[in-house]
Amino acid sequence: MIEFSNAKVEGEASISIRKRKKIFYYDLTLTTDIKATKENPDSDSEATKATGTVKTLNLNSTDLENDGEVELEIKITNSESDKNTSTLLNSECCKKEIKKIITSFIQDFRQR
Repeated sequence: MIEFSNAKVEGEASISIRKRKKIFYYDLTLTTDIKATKENPDSDSEATKATGTVKTLNLNSTDLENDGEVELEIKITNSESDKNTSTLLNSECCKKEIKKIITSFIQDFRQR
């Protein structure tokens, strides 16, 4: 399970119209706190937990329109002693969920 809190968006965004077509420009930095929990298959042990922050780097219209990769900076601020907790926030599942949220944000921006 992944939880996000304290989301902050900074940067510039604008829309211009050329030949009756909307053209979107944005250069944004998204920052959020994240908490990831992974249940352990062994019912006697506690779930693995990790907390940290996620920041997008160079999120701009040019890269996303060309199916560019969203560059993420993930900092782990607290994790349990289990060595697998540090990889929990860097897992593909976690990154996929973050990218899905960013895509939804951009689609909402384009509909306005």
